[in-house]
Amino acid sequence: MVSVARMLRYKVCLGAILLILISSSRSYARPHSPAASVDPKAAAIWHKNERVFRRALNGHQRNDEFDQACLFFEHMTGVELHLNYFTLGTLPTAESGKDFARIQAWYKINKSRLYWDKSTRSVEVRPEAAKP
Repeated sequence: MVSVARMLRYKVCLGAILLILISSSRSYARPHSPAASVDPKAAAIWHKNERVFRRALNGHQRNDEFDQACLFFEHMTGVELHLNYFTLGTLPTAESGKDFARIQAWYKINKSRLYWDKSTRSVEVRPEAAKP
């Protein structure tokens, strides 16, 4: 028969092992390297352009904001947008909603590559790291 003291020792050891495993798995899931972090200024500019694009999809557009957002996203992502180049500016088309979903998918994967470049005063994309 196993004594109560021995069972408690096993539980304490098992708890310590679980704590070590959980804390080490979290460090692998969320890398702390600077390359994996999101630049707050680049993210703010990205989200501002997302709001402009979303408003245009809903029929609300101001001046050339949508034009600028489209240029920004095409430059950042390389996604070719389906747009209506109207005399008074750029307008979204039926395919623009799908384009927006592709832009958001790109951001989800690549947001840590975006950074604010002080010299050009613009958001830039870091090159992808070489795969081993």
